[in-house]
Order: sequence, then structure tokens, then C-alpha cells
Amino acid sequence: MTTKSGVFVLKALGIIFIYLVSFSAVASEEIMFEGYYKITASDKPIGYTVQRYTYNSKSQQFTSKYYVYAKSPAGQVTESLTAVADNQFHPVSYKYTAVVGKALSSIDAQFKKQKQKQGWLMTYTAANGQQNQSFQKSISSDVFLSTFQVYLMLQKGLKPETKLNFSAISEEDGEVQPGEALVKIEPGFEGKGIYRVLTKFKGIMSIANVNAKGEVIIAQSPVQKIQQTLVSVPAEATNGFPFDQKAIRYVFGDIPRGKVNQLAINKEKSNASANTAIPSGGGAPGSPAPTSPTANGMSSDGSGQGIKINPPTTGSGSSQGQ
Repeated sequence: MTTKSGVFVLKALGIIFIYLVSFSAVASEEIMFEGYYKITASDKPIGYTVQRYTYNSKSQQFTSKYYVYAKSPAGQVTESLTAVADNQFHPVSYKYTAVVGKALSSIDAQFKKQKQKQGWLMTYTAANGQQNQSFQKSISSDVFLSTFQVYLMLQKGLKPETKLNFSAISEEDGEVQPGEALVKIEPGFEGKGIYRVLTKFKGIMSIANVNAKGEVIIAQSPVQKIQQTLVSVPAEATNGFPFDQKAIRYVFGDIPRGKVNQLAINKEKSNASANTAIPSGGGAPGSPAPTSPTANGMSSDGSGQGIKINPPTTGSGSSQGQ
């Protein structure tokens, strides 16, 4: 027979067990990147993006999450994505939601490896207003979710003059689209681990400045005249626009601070140095010290240190050519 004190002890142990399990799950997930982007169209601010990439060492899965707010000719636009891939960037699942004006659409997809033949079976539900439709289709084993493109390239080796021909899923419509990406050295940043990645996907050309950790500093579409620029302080992106904390918490589970990226780290180091340095010629501690320009934060030691992405086993991932 269990005494009242015994019941209490069992309940207490149960609470501790649940806490430890929850803590273990959180502790095994590492934030690879987290940042805020300012969106401009023809050099005018129109919104912002909040982006986070994580890796869970226990499940060996990558997760990409983002939330976008923007103004467009069609009205206010919000988009969100939660996408999951395994450690070789094979798709596991994703959920994409968009609200344009008052029109809501979403795609909820799951992927399973096919037993009888190579590739993956994609099962997804597309919702548009009041109508839901479910679909199934087979995709080849080299297809990945487009949100992971840069990290897949980093896994394969982010090197100048590297060309990647690929097929990726466009999360907003669930379609597999062909694409190609070419890596160049960013002029003026030779030897500093800053690359220019030219990508053509869905017939649209984009240009991104990427550092050695796979962090996108600037991404732009010349034809559409839209640019996203990483900022060191969230307010630089969100000022003047609605910031729906409830919706953002729903996507991320919390409010991202935007501090897990090299630009934000450089900013904090610069601030700390300014608060403690004594300038030449005298001056009180805490006086601002001169700092070197970073050109939108595109400074890097070129070491490429950070999250380690192990190379895929033979036969996995997308095809790569020169």
C-alpha cells in the first residue's frame, strides 16, 4: 500500500522526470543561425523577415523557421514556414502558411522513404480559403526543401567557382522546381570567407552574399528590385511595421532575439570594446574607440568555424558539377 507521503514523492519524481526530459529535448537543439532581415523594394522599406535555423543532435534533424511581414500592391502579406530535414537534408516535413490581405492559404507536407522504389513519397494538404485538397506524389532522392539550399551547399563545400545543379521543393506551392547555383568570391572580400552565390530558381535570378558559416548577409532579386539585409538589432528591421508577438511565438515558440549570427556578434564585440577602450591621447574608460568598417557586417576571419555539418554519405544530396 502506498502512503500519502509516498504518493507525494512519486508525484514529485514524476515532475522532475518530465522536467529532465523537457530540458534534454531543449538542450539537444542548437541554434545555428538566428537573425532579422530588413526588406526593401526599390530601396524603400516594406517589411522584415525573422529567420532561425537549428540542429537537433538527438533526432539528427535540421529545422528552418521563418516569419515574414511585408507590404505589397495586394495588401499586407505575412508568411511563415517550419521545415524539417534529416542530417543529409532529405525532407521530413514542412508547414507553410501565407496571408495576403484576408486570403489564407497553407501547405502541410510529410515525407516518407519509399520501400519499393528509390525516392520519397510526399503527402500534403493544400488549403485555400475554405477548400482543402490532399495530394500524393513521388519525388527523387536528390530533391530537398529550398529553404536549406545554402546549408546543403555548405555541406558539399562552399568554394569559389563551384556550381550546383539541383531540384528543390518550392515550399509555397509544393512543386519540385529545377535550379542552379554558382559560387563566386565577393569582390573586395578576397580571402575573408565572403562569397557571392548566384541562384536561378523558378526562373528567377537572385544574388546572395554568404559568409563562411553559411549565413546570408544580403539577398536580392535584381529583376524584382527586392532586397533583404541582415541587421544587428531587430528594431532596425521591424521599426514602423506591426510586430505580431502571438503569431511569432506560434512559429518559434518564443520571440527570437536575433543574436546568433556573425553580424550581431561583431556588433556586441564592438560595443564592448567601445565601453572599455581608452583612446590614444588619453580619455576616460568607456569612451568610444575607433572601429573598422564592416560593410553591412560582411567581415569574417574566414575560418568557417561554427556548427559542423558532416559531409553526406555517397549517393546522398543533390548532383554537383563544375
